[in-house]
Amino acid sequence: MKQEITSQDGKNQPKSTAGLWGIFFLIFCVFFVYAAEAVPAVNESHYLLKAYVTYHAGPLTEDIFLGSADTHWLFFRIAGLLTLFCSLETTAWILRIVGWALLAYGWLKLVQRSGLPLILAPFLAAAWLCGLHYGQLSGEWVVGGIEAKVIAYAFLFIGWSYLFTDKSYWVWPWLGASSAFHVLVGGWAVIATALALMLIGRQDVRREFRQHLLFLFIGGALSLPGLVPALQTTVGVTAAENSAAAEIYVYQRIPHHLCFSKFSEKRRTAFLIPLVGYILVATWFFAQRTLKLDSTKSPNSDDQRMVAEGTSECRKHAKIWLALGAATLLLALMGIVIEQYGLQGEAMGWASASLTAAKLLKFYWFRLIDPVVPMSALFALTLLAHSHRAILTQRDASPAQNGWSVALWVGLIALGGFVLKDRFQQLTQSSMAEADYRSLPVRDKSPEERQVIYQDWLSVCQWVKANTSDEGLWLTPRHQQTFKWYTHRTELACWKDIPQDSKNMLEWWNRLQEAYQKDENGEWKEWTTERLHELKKMYGIRYVLVDRRIQEEPPLLPLVYPLNDEWNETYAIFEIVP
Repeated sequence: MKQEITSQDGKNQPKSTAGLWGIFFLIFCVFFVYAAEAVPAVNESHYLLKAYVTYHAGPLTEDIFLGSADTHWLFFRIAGLLTLFCSLETTAWILRIVGWALLAYGWLKLVQRSGLPLILAPFLAAAWLCGLHYGQLSGEWVVGGIEAKVIAYAFLFIGWSYLFTDKSYWVWPWLGASSAFHVLVGGWAVIATALALMLIGRQDVRREFRQHLLFLFIGGALSLPGLVPALQTTVGVTAAENSAAAEIYVYQRIPHHLCFSKFSEKRRTAFLIPLVGYILVATWFFAQRTLKLDSTKSPNSDDQRMVAEGTSECRKHAKIWLALGAATLLLALMGIVIEQYGLQGEAMGWASASLTAAKLLKFYWFRLIDPVVPMSALFALTLLAHSHRAILTQRDASPAQNGWSVALWVGLIALGGFVLKDRFQQLTQSSMAEADYRSLPVRDKSPEERQVIYQDWLSVCQWVKANTSDEGLWLTPRHQQTFKWYTHRTELACWKDIPQDSKNMLEWWNRLQEAYQKDENGEWKEWTTERLHELKKMYGIRYVLVDRRIQEEPPLLPLVYPLNDEWNETYAIFEIVP
């Protein structure tokens, strides 16, 4: 019985629409089990609120973050429409389902056009999530709560799937659409794709240069809804102010995403696993340059030619995946070089080195490395195994082929099962939204203590929404990030909610320095009555919400919550009166 090797013409793929829908549904289920956490997810508490204020003019637009530049302009306009008819929680779930469905479709196309049997798609998706979840370097994720980058990655998947067809120039419009939603995801994908095509030196790209140029132009036009708002973030301030904002963004607010030296030792160690995996697969690929055909068949047999063509196709596609991985690693290496230039230049007294590095590092040079390196290694490994007929073996398969097939399937199931089991337990055993778990100081508490603090937080926020005017400015505990989500009230500043434009970013930073100060031991100072009156004069604050675990001495101000039969052992609200 002859052994067929799947290629892009559809061999060994489901012939019926029902089969394709079934595979799609299984991929969607993998993403759902992994990411179906309580609302709001870690970034939903501010991105969906930005979408909300797009169509709800009112006091919230005066918030330092919500009223700042819309760098994800297209996403906010589309997502905001739902908030006209649905609650924020319902909006989040609708958009999550849409985002995961788009990711599932993109993943389906990647597997299909890479030339792999589609039955592999859900197993590859789960194994990839394992590598992404446990092998992060810069903290990037793809499948989770809804935000612009989820849609951007879905379009990236669809675009990259065209690299494995004879119409590779279609990659550019899809990457342009990706950039329209998230300019950094799409923009870096464009650069990584161009680098990968140069690395492999594809003849069809040179032959179809005009088509590539035309479709690249179309992609550029499609990217404008993401590109133009991003360019406007530096308007209205001086060059010195833009530099200062870049330093705040890179070195103060999110160095854990932008600076390799600030990545935790745990993450740098964890990333070695997908990195070593990628290196081993690449080594195997380049060690197998000489293809050996089955010696039991004549050189001119149809079966031999078919196997040789399929093997060549698999290796060609594996090479593309390895090139994409190499391109993202090269971009990350550039990020390391830029940071080192800033560090070494500052040590040598070069005043502009740190500023120059900050202005470059703010573009997230490590953006693609977390998802793409494990994806590249996984697809290339599977394609190489398929080229040796070690995935879907048949009766005439050799013992070695059967052994490799068993090993591959066991590996995929083990990796995917491990991460999905871990996530399922994590999401079902906690009733606390991830945005609250990460921002309320509860990680060192017992489950019972966490629940008390969480319920106290929800109670105080519900009271604020029901009993206070939506026009008052609030001073809130520095560590939280969901006050606006639950109350729809404006804050002086929130650490999580950093504006994206330079002007508001500088104002946000100044507010944080004024409102949250540390003592000589590096501990957060309590708010004194005098300091609260000063902040009221500076910014017009009306209410202050205190965390009693931090604010041991209550300010000499009227207490407005809790009163009478109300009870809240964690939080209290005071009104700053003249």
